[in-house]
Amino acid sequence: MSRETPLVSVVVPTFNRPGLVGRAIASALAQTVSDIEVIVVDDAPSEETRAAVGRIGDRRVRYLAHERNRGPSASRNTGIAAARGRLIAFLDDDDEWLPAKIEKQLACLDGERLDAVAGIGLIDGKVPLRCWRSRVTLDELRRGNRWGSCTFIGRAEAVREVLFDEDLAVGEDWDFYIRFARKYTIGCLLEPLFIYHQAGTDAASNRLLRGARTMSPLELERRIGVLRKHREFFGEWWYRFHLATSLLSHIGSRPDKVRYLRYAIRRCGPLPVAAVVCDKLSWRLHALRSRGALHPQKQPLARTQG
Repeated sequence: MSRETPLVSVVVPTFNRPGLVGRAIASALAQTVSDIEVIVVDDAPSEETRAAVGRIGDRRVRYLAHERNRGPSASRNTGIAAARGRLIAFLDDDDEWLPAKIEKQLACLDGERLDAVAGIGLIDGKVPLRCWRSRVTLDELRRGNRWGSCTFIGRAEAVREVLFDEDLAVGEDWDFYIRFARKYTIGCLLEPLFIYHQAGTDAASNRLLRGARTMSPLELERRIGVLRKHREFFGEWWYRFHLATSLLSHIGSRPDKVRYLRYAIRRCGPLPVAAVVCDKLSWRLHALRSRGALHPQKQPLARTQG
């Protein structure tokens, strides 16, 4: 590897997760493509995180830190600005890549002359996300964000032109894909490339999860800025469907389910809410089958969550 010009720059935003970020970095360093640099952006100085990164002891790893907490979009943009690679990829601090992730995406990127490549993953290493198409199109993005930032790899000049919207606290990766796809081509490999850890085991993850589960319906609606920003792009049906999806998040663990259902019907209408409920039930059945709880002799093909 040329220290000055690596092939791939891997941007890892992190905040208060010293117990998890090492696993993410290790999965990047273990790639079958070794010509990489890993840029860890600590979103506010943390001695614990700095020490965890320092213990890795690999010269391909660079550590940067914000003076104050600025959010995941700003962290990714800081990493993009510091990247020296021809390609830029993103990896969340609580997830991990499978070893041939970059190698397989590079073959697709060059072979099909694409500007970027996404892929699918496994939830907690078991349940395959669902996907049907080899392209991430605007029509697919209108239906939902099935990919996430940690599966993305793209040409550096295109990534620098798009960047992440630092005003969005939730759905910033979805917004990035929409704006990227309006100018550039994105392929999708229909095989698992990474492991998405649905629920972290650290204190920070547990606080975030508890916070989302205790938000009021109005708070849930206000936090989805990506829907308001792209309402015209989504159209009324998909806008209402995605809003209902947000309002009914964690509905299974809420003690006052009826309150959230009533609010969702009032704001979105009965048909989008019914569609979301059916989608949740379908995904639950898919997860059970993937874990072998239902008909273990007939495992489904890997698809992405829709």
